[in-house]
Amino acid sequence: MSGIKPSQPEGDCFMSAQLSQSCLLIIDFQNFFADKKSKGFVSKSEKIKPFLGKLTTFFIKQKRLVVATRHFNTENQNDPFFRFYGKVIKRESCYFQFSSPLSNLKNIEVVDKSSYSPFFNKDFERKLKEN
Repeated sequence: MSGIKPSQPEGDCFMSAQLSQSCLLIIDFQNFFADKKSKGFVSKSEKIKPFLGKLTTFFIKQKRLVVATRHFNTENQNDPFFRFYGKVIKRESCYFQFSSPLSNLKNIEVVDKSSYSPFFNKDFERKLKEN
């Protein structure tokens, strides 16, 4: 057993993990949610940036899979994201791009998705099964 002991703003925690059977999944850490100028800004995203960078770097150095998803959508009244935010994240938009620290890292598998859950994406499911 190996463990990851991150230092977090709220204190320390210890997560026991089988590193050889682990991957890191990062869901939608995009500028839409992490940029203060965005209408979708999540204020807590600022607090996790340092931890996310360290954790991602740790997994990459351990040669473990890191999968990061990016959400996009269209102006469609049936789209739950559009109904909630009233906004569209276009693939060519700066808000579609990863926020730092992810925007500066290499060796990350990227899965683009138009649904809330990455599990609706067959490429995502395939990557997990392969690893």
